[in-house]
Amino acid sequence: MPKPNGEEQGNTTEKALKCLGLPPMKQRECEEELEKGMEGAECKDAEAGEPCFNDVLYALKTLKEGLHLEWYPGLQPKATFPEVQAYLHSQKSESLDARCPNPCNNTVVKRIKDIDLRGCHTATPDTDEACYKSVLWVISTGINKHPDWYPNVSAADTFESVQDRLAEDPKGKCHKMHPCPCATARRGDKCWNAVLWVMSVGIYNHSDWYEGLTNESTFEEIQVRLHNDQHTHCKLPCIFAPWWKKPNTTVERHEAQNAVDAAANAEMGAATMAKPLL
Repeated sequence: MPKPNGEEQGNTTEKALKCLGLPPMKQRECEEELEKGMEGAECKDAEAGEPCFNDVLYALKTLKEGLHLEWYPGLQPKATFPEVQAYLHSQKSESLDARCPNPCNNTVVKRIKDIDLRGCHTATPDTDEACYKSVLWVISTGINKHPDWYPNVSAADTFESVQDRLAEDPKGKCHKMHPCPCATARRGDKCWNAVLWVMSVGIYNHSDWYEGLTNESTFEEIQVRLHNDQHTHCKLPCIFAPWWKKPNTTVERHEAQNAVDAAANAEMGAATMAKPLL
């Protein structure tokens, strides 16, 4: 009879230790659960009042808002409670322990183990020159010379969306290098207004609040700073793609000042209307 190899022997020892002392039927069930990839003897669904329960709720809220998707790479915004718990089980706390126990849903545990949970990373010339140049080549040459290679890709796309496309190419320079989810603020939304306020008022009147920002900071740089605030309306912005036309910052700041002035005038008008007549 052939001897088990090292890995098989280790698995056998693990099963023997974890399922030791159980009645024969229970021991067999325990070993079967371990073979399925789930530590059946140690699973536990998080309950209200436990740190894991609160961590899962916070993650669910963050995913739903879409504000920090880069914190949970691989998880979808509509992830379920057990899925998030299984994900957090794979994370380590400061004491190097798992942040959560494995939930007792074997299907979910297996699904989470099968998805790519590695951190996202957007290529830059300094950190990933080969991938960065590949993205630039797609827009400067690829979509014109080989349009059949890059359907639905155009110069209107973000840098991140092109990199994400190349991350699926097993022979490319960006293989499996998925960029971080991003969304630059749109005109009129809460983040847009916050960036305009910082651009035209904040950095001048409250420079100590925005260390590192100056009157030369770009819209995206200011949004990144706001994205890192604890209570934020801003998602991580997409980087300004090298193939896009550089905006006129003077015009941007003029628009920002006009928007802030308009908001102040509207607020003053509302206050005047509310003032009782004497």
